[in-house]
Amino acid sequence: MPYQLNLTSMELMELTLSGTLNKKEFVYPVRVYFSDTDAGGVVYHSRYLDFAEHARSEFMRYLGGNQSEKMNADGTVFVVRSITVDFIKPARLDDFLIVRSEIVKCANIIVVFRQKVMLGDELLCNLQVKAGYISLREGRPVPMPKEWKNRILPLVV
Repeated sequence: MPYQLNLTSMELMELTLSGTLNKKEFVYPVRVYFSDTDAGGVVYHSRYLDFAEHARSEFMRYLGGNQSEKMNADGTVFVVRSITVDFIKPARLDDFLIVRSEIVKCANIIVVFRQKVMLGDELLCNLQVKAGYISLREGRPVPMPKEWKNRILPLVV
């Protein structure tokens, strides 16, 4: 029997493979495939980091940001500075998960995300991710462009 998601009808209508914004929360769907699991059908712990990375990338894309364009144009990108992960319950083969992402801080160089990997109403994993904006050429932090900051600031919770 399919797992019931606790989403509003608006979330269901707007939910796409690339995710959607619901107020200040980005909602990103993930199906668990065999390649995500061990022989027992339990999701590898490292895959939660991938799920969260995909959700953050789609969040930025949804906001109109094209990370590859910025990287190619001026050699600047967001990179993960730190991650705190709290594994609560395992996901399993064929589960339909939702990664819920919120921005809790936006400064000149740093953006902090709070992310939850959910199975319906059940919390499986909490993540806090601090991303910094850097110059690839210089290998050091630089202020993020105003267009990025202007897109991100209204969504800080």
